[in-house]
Amino acid sequence: MAATRTIADSLGLTLPVYVPFDLRLASQAWLTFNYTGQVADPGDRLRLEIAHAPGFTDWTNLSFGTGPTLPTTSPGVWSTANVSLASYLGDLVRLRLNFTSDAAGSARGFFIRDFALHAPSFYEGEVDQADTHYLVGPLSFSTPVVRTGGLQVIRTPGGEILLYASSRNASAIPSETIRYASFDVLENPQILFAVMIVGAYAISRQQHDAYRRYRESYPAAYRLAVHKAKWLHRLGALAIGLLILAYFVPTATWILGIRVFVSGLAYWVLAIAFAVLLGFGTRAYYSGQIARASAAANEETRVVVKKVAIPTGPVQTGAVLGTCPHCQREIFATDSAYRCTCGVLYHLSCAASLTQCSNCRTPISVEADRTTPEVSMRCQSCGELQTVPVGTDPRVAPCSNCSEFLRHLDEGKRYLVVASNPAIGFAWLRDLTKIGRPALCMTSAAVERMRLEFGVKEIPIVQVAGHAAGAIDPKDLDPIGLRSILQITRERKGGVILYDGLDQIIAESSLADVIRFLRKANDMAFVNGVTVIARIAPGALANQEVARLNAEFDEYLDLSAQL
Repeated sequence: MAATRTIADSLGLTLPVYVPFDLRLASQAWLTFNYTGQVADPGDRLRLEIAHAPGFTDWTNLSFGTGPTLPTTSPGVWSTANVSLASYLGDLVRLRLNFTSDAAGSARGFFIRDFALHAPSFYEGEVDQADTHYLVGPLSFSTPVVRTGGLQVIRTPGGEILLYASSRNASAIPSETIRYASFDVLENPQILFAVMIVGAYAISRQQHDAYRRYRESYPAAYRLAVHKAKWLHRLGALAIGLLILAYFVPTATWILGIRVFVSGLAYWVLAIAFAVLLGFGTRAYYSGQIARASAAANEETRVVVKKVAIPTGPVQTGAVLGTCPHCQREIFATDSAYRCTCGVLYHLSCAASLTQCSNCRTPISVEADRTTPEVSMRCQSCGELQTVPVGTDPRVAPCSNCSEFLRHLDEGKRYLVVASNPAIGFAWLRDLTKIGRPALCMTSAAVERMRLEFGVKEIPIVQVAGHAAGAIDPKDLDPIGLRSILQITRERKGGVILYDGLDQIIAESSLADVIRFLRKANDMAFVNGVTVIARIAPGALANQEVARLNAEFDEYLDLSAQL
């Protein structure tokens, strides 16, 4: 028997749990449902009603096309109802089914399923979207699929930040996604941070150990001249920089238009590859350098021998024994000299700076005099305790651990050095310019020869010679030579000036001209904190001339007996 009461009325519509349908942002709206049902007579009917905000009391019948009453179906047959809600766009609405009967006769009534309200938003024009998402702790983002929008991921040990921006047409919504994981061993930001630290340390440590083994393969006296392969170590620094960048900004290449996301797995592979390739590559490079340097030692006709001083014997005082191939100066009978097995003569000081003969490439070493008393000194650079013979100036004694001098020169002072080997001046020059200070070298020798022989390719070198092309005439040091010095002092960063072979410059001009130049140049250097080093050869100047020259400097270092 049909009832006279409405089955779906407004008894619960005022409850807070009944949330109205929101059509305020919809561009279209309609509802659908499937139903089957029969009624006893025309007095029985089912209608769909709607009411809108704010009161939700103005219930109005919706049309099913033929009228407000839902048509019946044959028994067992399901039909689909479509109802337009276009007139209610922009409103908040509520819906109800209202069944009314005249209480005459009986029938099955209605059964409804798959009730759905459709309210999509389709607008024309461009849509700008920008989102920022934060993850804290072990949470991580990975596997982004972003073809049109912009994406940046910032990864830190504390969590991750995702920045997403997109400009698109409303009619073509892109399918862009990114994966989120609560904990993933390969993507975890804390684990990847540890991988970055270990990878960077492995690269740096392996390159340092390879260079240390290469340097220690030479006698301690020669290690000062054993330099790093700067390009190889800079490559290691670049790899470390890439690991740091790829960790903190895995989407860094997106700025360049290259849509590459460095995932956790890719980062693991990158860190291991860098550590293995640069570690073993550096070791192989230095091993090859050692093999080339010692190739002559493997030949039966070439052996490592001690450098033996040639006794003067019956040779007359002042006689010339030959020309040193290293410094191109004459070797007198009164000079300490070394003879290689091939017969070539070297000055004692020049041979001390070489690792192999320039003529036959035979490795040579010096046997230290163990009877000389030794003292302990701590290296100013690395802190290692070293033993040196008594009387040795620590400013010219190399550390066996780091190859630096045990003591540095005092910056801003002016030094007059008596030494036959130019290497000491250039070694000090490199030491004082390691942190980017400006430098200048003025020498009587050929510029290219100095660059190749002492490894100062990036330091400006000015030749002072009377007959060389492009050189400054020693008689024109004032004012032409002062112009070069003025460029350094203008930078106001300190720096260093090296006058190599000052005695030869004096020989081509005069002591008075050189002193006049030094007074002006040294005053400019003193005011701007520039260190000045001037080297003269032993015995090249008379004692009176050395005394006059020394008056222009702060400290006099006689290293003729040590170098």
